[in-house]
Amino acid sequence: MPKHTKLGVAVALLMFAAYCLGRGGAVYRSEFAYVVDKRRQQPAQKKLVDDKYAEYYGVTCVMHLAPRSVREWGEPLYAALQEDAAVTDYISLTPPTSYRVTLRGLEAVLDRKPLASPADIAARFEKLQRELAASLRGVDIVMGPKGVAKSGMGHARVILMRAEDGVEAALRDAEQMALRYLPPSEQEKRQEWHLTIGYAKEGASDTAKAAALEAAFAHALALPVTSVQLLSPDVVTYRSMAHFEPAFN
Repeated sequence: MPKHTKLGVAVALLMFAAYCLGRGGAVYRSEFAYVVDKRRQQPAQKKLVDDKYAEYYGVTCVMHLAPRSVREWGEPLYAALQEDAAVTDYISLTPPTSYRVTLRGLEAVLDRKPLASPADIAARFEKLQRELAASLRGVDIVMGPKGVAKSGMGHARVILMRAEDGVEAALRDAEQMALRYLPPSEQEKRQEWHLTIGYAKEGASDTAKAAALEAAFAHALALPVTSVQLLSPDVVTYRSMAHFEPAFN
């Protein structure tokens, strides 16, 4: 075998070995399978470690901000929040590219016993993705004193959004599609529409976290943008709460 050919083979083998090691010694056919496997290996996950976003795996269904809304609303909001110590002392902010409204969390399907194979789950969720793409092309949410409410939503720090009647009906129809894929125990719950801006840091008192959210809420209402556009729902995978990847696009 010519020397240059041997070198090429050696490089390819090294790259393959690095890929395997990066995946914990296993070769995965898809990001979806990798995320499902990692979630099952690490059932007791924490979103934040030392106030930084940690490895945290799962699959959910979200509507991200449209690029224009990221530029005109998300980025100015993020910049204002970053400059306010009353916010950043108690909230680890997510980047504006990860601002999203969750249509429905899908993690219960991954954790349901007996465990289904990642391939079987992916096939089901890919069908859900097609159904959602055909039914909901994206919506506008009105922002302002009557269009936004504040809420802690437990560990997440969010801006709770009230949809107008027509949008609310469209969102509920889409949510109903997702509910059909969840275990029966999850099907009675209804999503409260909210846009996540970050997660509370450990050790902060409830009073401090509430004040931080109040400050974030004030920044959101101070922006001149009156509405934000949400894209069509996407089934997404995530490795942390700061970044989401479409599973099937």
